[in-house]
Amino acid sequence: MQLDDIHTGNFFGEGTFTIRGKYTDNSRPTPPGPEPTPDRRPEKPGITQGVQLRQIGAFPNPPEIFVIHDSEGYNLYSCEVALTRNGAPLNKQVSCHFGIERGPAEDDVKPEIREWVPIDRRAVHAEGLGANWLGRTDMNSMSLGVEMINYGVGSTDFSTLPQSPYWDPRQGGNKEYGPQEDHRTLGRWESTATTYTYTTLDKWRDAELAQSTYTMDQLSQLVDLTLWLVDTYKIVPECIVGHEHLTAQKPDPGPAFPWALFFKTLETRLKNYKELDLFWHDFTQKTGYRIKSLQSHLKRLDLYHLYVDGIWGAGTVSGLEQGWNEWGEAKGWSKEIYDEAVRQYDTLTLCKFYVQVGGKYR
Repeated sequence: MQLDDIHTGNFFGEGTFTIRGKYTDNSRPTPPGPEPTPDRRPEKPGITQGVQLRQIGAFPNPPEIFVIHDSEGYNLYSCEVALTRNGAPLNKQVSCHFGIERGPAEDDVKPEIREWVPIDRRAVHAEGLGANWLGRTDMNSMSLGVEMINYGVGSTDFSTLPQSPYWDPRQGGNKEYGPQEDHRTLGRWESTATTYTYTTLDKWRDAELAQSTYTMDQLSQLVDLTLWLVDTYKIVPECIVGHEHLTAQKPDPGPAFPWALFFKTLETRLKNYKELDLFWHDFTQKTGYRIKSLQSHLKRLDLYHLYVDGIWGAGTVSGLEQGWNEWGEAKGWSKEIYDEAVRQYDTLTLCKFYVQVGGKYR
């Protein structure tokens, strides 16, 4: 099943998910499986060892953010080639900790998760003009990253796309991923020297560029990986972001990434892990990080102009008011839930709103 089969209404309020005609409400049902116990923790998902990519030493402190990228390639091998700049000198190469295949190989049950850089070492993945989060600029020294295999933003002239072992647009698709329409035209990225600008399909009916969908199998593997890393390093959920949130120079993971569904799936699975579920929703733990993440969202959208200091003050409240005026109705957010989150200092709910607003110029 493709993620395009799932349409989200108002993720935080009145809307429901439609999954092939079936509806589920926005509650957090207890999933099937063992009863949660205080000492039950997420297991490390199955991870294969890939080639060793560029690393720049050990983390000076435990990583604090988790960054989601798209590979703009068509499988893990092509992603490795792209990250190494096709064999360029090491100081010109980039890297990432993990990659997740778009779909399973013929004899696999799940898409492969491949490790390129150990999680206790720094990768070169979170850079970009003006990259900033939590009021800091040393993104590689504070973040783990994952490349989601995706055609990324590419030409709608499918004849120019590289051949894929899983999906060949020139042959109408295949049994795993359906027809050519799986690669939906989502809009146009306009490139200047420093920015990528996304313009919605509503404005550009003859859009020149497209991004492939993310698959449900791929999303499920990302959720498993995220739960393990969040538990290992106690990364607050407000610090799970895309590269596009760190810098306006980067568009990934792009407009096709289903942030609302991703967080809903994470929170559903969390019900299996009592202590991690409590940590996730306990705003008294790492409060400064949570507020700084919210301030970082506001700052990148020109809604907050003070220091990212982790203090919920007048500047933060003013930014949230401006944020509602600029994005609330346009994005179909629930005013009641938004206002209640502001009153309750609920940084997680507010960050789940703002993570859906992509790069600064989208």
